[in-house]
Amino acid sequence: AWYKDNAGNMSSSVSDSIYYEDGSITVRNYNFEEENLPSFFSMSGDENWVSGASPYSGPSSLASGTITHSQQSCVSLTETTLSGSISFYYKTDTESFDKLHFYLDGTEKLSVGGTNSWTKYSTDISSGSNVFKWCYIKDSTTSASSDKVQIDLISLPHNVYSENYEVIEDIDLSSEGGGMASH
Repeated sequence: AWYKDNAGNMSSSVSDSIYYEDGSITVRNYNFEEENLPSFFSMSGDENWVSGASPYSGPSSLASGTITHSQQSCVSLTETTLSGSISFYYKTDTESFDKLHFYLDGTEKLSVGGTNSWTKYSTDISSGSNVFKWCYIKDSTTSASSDKVQIDLISLPHNVYSENYEVIEDIDLSSEGGGMASH
């Protein structure tokens, strides 16, 4: 879907959502197709996450920053959601002790290192405000492979979209070919 914010800027960072006439949403996807990360994602650690090549879908994904021994690169998102599940795709190209960690409200839910092609991960979330955090953490020795991790296509259950966005075009997820439907 393409969105126009109140300033008239186009964005496709949030997409593939299903909207109802009452303004409700069932799913919100973040696909990282824009050059700049949406401002509601925040960075921490030694290096910021960047646009990544070889994404799960589309032209780009989100990739950990270039870090060295005993460093970390983290990105987080705080959002109010419905109860349901979060899902995202991840890819790792690290030595086995350097890992992608995923935290939900401060609790580690995933820790994976080594070389993994795009893999889907999902876990249940409760309704209300949730903090989602992805960190690439390197140990104190050894570098191998490309020493980075990537995430793509984060899906969250939502019921109301922000009034800052006007839906001007939406992907019809029910059609076989994923054709465009205007609104």
